[in-house]
Amino acid sequence: YAEIGIWLNPDDRSGKMDYFVGYVTNDPAPAEGFESITLSGGKYAVFRLPYGGDPFESAELALRIQALWQYIFEEWLSKRSDNIFDDTRLCFEKYGIDMAEIYIPVSLS
Repeated sequence: YAEIGIWLNPDDRSGKMDYFVGYVTNDPAPAEGFESITLSGGKYAVFRLPYGGDPFESAELALRIQALWQYIFEEWLSKRSDNIFDDTRLCFEKYGIDMAEIYIPVSLS
């Protein structure tokens, strides 16, 4: 079991984005009230954060996730000389039992 969080529809002027939460499934037909988003295959850099309890009710985890996103884009990617970020695919968060993960699409040439 896992839930996915994904940021979509960035607005270049306001900087706002939409955050969608859903569940992982192989069922081609989404449950009522849900829409299907297909994540592209390929290589991802995965950043892990262990936690306990409900991830969507934890203010501490939210702050840790925010700090990790900031680290990824302001430090980890900016210090790399190989330009591995693949901006043709989506970044996403995955929340499983006791572990949050941030997936960053990479292309290794």
